[in-house]
Amino acid sequence: MTHEGKLAMRITTLLTAFTIAAATSVLTVTGAAAAPPAGTLGTLTVSPASGSDIVAIRVTTSAGCSADSDAYNVLVRGPGAFADGYLITTTGAAGFSKTDPFDIYFGVTMKDAATDLGTTLVAGEYPVVARCVDEFTGEVKGTFTTSLTFTSPTAYQTTPGGGTTTTTTTTTTTTTSGSTTTDTTTSDTTNTTETTTTSDLTTDTTTGPPTEPLAGSTPTAGLAQTGAPVGWLFIAGLFLVVLGVIYVLASQRRARRL
Repeated sequence: MTHEGKLAMRITTLLTAFTIAAATSVLTVTGAAAAPPAGTLGTLTVSPASGSDIVAIRVTTSAGCSADSDAYNVLVRGPGAFADGYLITTTGAAGFSKTDPFDIYFGVTMKDAATDLGTTLVAGEYPVVARCVDEFTGEVKGTFTTSLTFTSPTAYQTTPGGGTTTTTTTTTTTTTSGSTTTDTTTSDTTNTTETTTTSDLTTDTTTGPPTEPLAGSTPTAGLAQTGAPVGWLFIAGLFLVVLGVIYVLASQRRARRL
């Protein structure tokens, strides 16, 4: 093979490696899209807490919606066809509240949702996001979240209260005339996981309620789009590979004629 042919082969190899890297980036971005945003207003409690893929599911918010919203809808994400999100409860205002927790019913069963997407359920985690919205514009004003964990294609379970368990321990030690008395109080709440231990001589320690999320927090309306346009990079890489192959063939013909 001539020097020009060897050079062309090297260029083609480099372009092929570039194309593979671009394709890998596309797959990485697609896989990361399944991660749901954290609830800005609180959590959801699922009823029933466990069941089959054909039960009628109801979720209950941990608080009321934000003051600038007037309706809600529910989005479910998960493996496969659920990755982009499925609107399992369309926008409505039945039972809606800005001050108190309220119930939202799934519009269809999880099995029917999978059928609508042309797929079937598989074992895995299915994040559920109840969104407080402006009914006219569709703008998301706040969210409540939880997850359905399917242990098989037909059975799910959840964490009670829609979140993890927080254990708060307060220890008060008082020393009087050479004797020591220790009182320990333990309470459980939800949403975060944190253990707090406080010791204080000759004074009492009280622990206030967990801080609630701000109702006016700016929600995440969808998946952020960041980074280079990897789809275009992938197409450009393929185009360059084709050009490289053409160049190699042309170089080989030229070498044969010489």
